[in-house]
Order: sequence, then C-alpha cells, then structure tokens
Amino acid sequence: MADPPFDQKTYDFIRGTMEGPVFEIAGKLGLIPPDIKNAILVAQAAERTQRLAERAENISQQLNEGKPAPTEGCVEPTDNVFKFVGSERDDPRVKYAQGMWMAAQIFFNNEARSANKQGAEAIAGFKLAACELYYMAGGAMEKAGQKNTAEKLRMVSEELGKRVKKGKAPEETIADLYANFKKSGIEDKPLDDAYKKVIGLIANHPAGPGRHDRKYPANPTGGTPQN
Repeated sequence: MADPPFDQKTYDFIRGTMEGPVFEIAGKLGLIPPDIKNAILVAQAAERTQRLAERAENISQQLNEGKPAPTEGCVEPTDNVFKFVGSERDDPRVKYAQGMWMAAQIFFNNEARSANKQGAEAIAGFKLAACELYYMAGGAMEKAGQKNTAEKLRMVSEELGKRVKKGKAPEETIADLYANFKKSGIEDKPLDDAYKKVIGLIANHPAGPGRHDRKYPANPTGGTPQN
C-alpha cells in the first residue's frame, strides 16, 4: 500500500534532486512538508557519512597493499558547502545529522592527508553513526505517515549494521583530531571555529544525553536504534 499523500515516486524525485537547487527551492516554497524534508535531510547526511567512511576504509586498504592512497574528495570544513550546517532554525535531528556528516568529512581529510591516521575503529564508528542516522530518518518518516519509506530506511540501517560490530565513537575521534590540531600550533581561527561547531553539534544528540551507544539489533552487542 502506498504512503499517501507523499508517494515513493515523489520521494525518489526529490531525493534525486536534493544535491541541486530544486530541493531547497521546493522546501522554501512549502511544497515539501517540513517533517518529510527533515527526514530526507537526515537520510542525505547518513548517506554522505557512510560514503566518507567507506572512502576512508579504501585509503587504509590501498596503503596496506603498498599503493598510494587516493586523496581526492577532501573538502575543507570551512568550505561553503558547510556554511549552513547547524543553522539555528533547523530541526535538532537535522543539526545533529549534518554535524555528523561534517565530522565525517574532517575525519576523511585526516585519513587522506595525515600520517597520524585514526584507523579501523574510527572508520567503524562513523559507519555505525551512519546506521543511526538512517534509522533516525526512518523514524522521522514514520511519524510523518510515510511507513513504506520508513521501513526501507530502517532496512538500510540494519543491513549496514550487520557489517560492523563496534567502533570508536565519532565524538572521540573528532576530539582527538582537534587535540592534534591544537598541539600543532597552527593558527587558523576559521578551522578552529569549524572544529568547535562540529564538536557541539554531534554532542547534542536529539534524543538527549546518554544516547550515543549506537547499538543495533543486527549488532551482536544488542541494543535499540535511535529514532
């Protein structure tokens, strides 16, 4: 049974255009219900976080095979693409999700460029964070009455969760990277501000304190995904 009044075909169209201006314009004009727009933005952040973790994993594999690590895909956290991340008007779930995407980008930049890599545990941590975000997007879709889409997003979360057992929390990884940045003595206020913004965003879980375990039913450690 289709999800009225927002069917899968419409969802696919919006999702396919959300990298460009169509999605933003449609949202500003009120053509997309706010709850659904927020759910899509959370799913978008989940996908970006997962991709960055996978690319960081590819770098590790290349180095283990004695091959040069690919460095394309680095984007500075001061880039305009992150300009509106953490906007005060955004839903808390969107702030958290986009903060995690920005954190994943900082992490990927480090793995691509730095000799002091965070490694497999940090990669796993970002993969689990992506699972959490997909599940969160599913919860938001369900509350908006989109049960079919919610089920698909949760299936993605659970399938991805089967591939990773546990990892280092992204909060810890970013804190370590920020500490390394401070120790370097580099004076870069925009970058310093970007670190502080990310740390604040991913620490402020929309479900409240103590919801950072990232344990899933598919995970041997058990636990309940976060909505």
